[in-house]
Amino acid sequence: MWPLFRLTNSEAKYCSKYYDPRKRGAAVVHRKYGGTLSLGPAQPRDLFIFQIARRSRVVGFTVCGDISQFNLVFADVTGEQYTADPAPVSALVCGYNMLPLSGRYNPVTPTERNLAGVTLMPYIFEPNIVLPPNVTLQITATRTGPIVVQTTFRIDFTLHVNEFPGMPGSPL
Repeated sequence: MWPLFRLTNSEAKYCSKYYDPRKRGAAVVHRKYGGTLSLGPAQPRDLFIFQIARRSRVVGFTVCGDISQFNLVFADVTGEQYTADPAPVSALVCGYNMLPLSGRYNPVTPTERNLAGVTLMPYIFEPNIVLPPNVTLQITATRTGPIVVQTTFRIDFTLHVNEFPGMPGSPL
């Protein structure tokens, strides 16, 4: 499911794959950062900004919540987009599992149900999104369908990140 972790030649000069007191350089730090996006009638668009001080690689994205209601765009501060267009979350994560206990009525049509879901698979950024120190990654959310009166949709997500302490410009 997750790809093998490998260091590039430039990363291997400053960091080691695992902590080893006999080797020079700090070990790569594997971290997970959470976030939330919500959309409703008063807020048809939402933005999450991710920034860390170290050079990093964003490896993957996992999500739960109202997955079928969100389109996402991943872009960095320079304007480079990592998704071609606003992509439906359910397409990024290969569909989703329904959580029947989280179901709630969606007033789009009387027969339609909106069930919260969780990802079947993580969305893997291949190649990984490389962020120099203090460069932001922006996740912009919009609705997949029309705005529903008095309904707020929400997703909670996790960004899976490898950080490289000791690389030029990165604090330890």
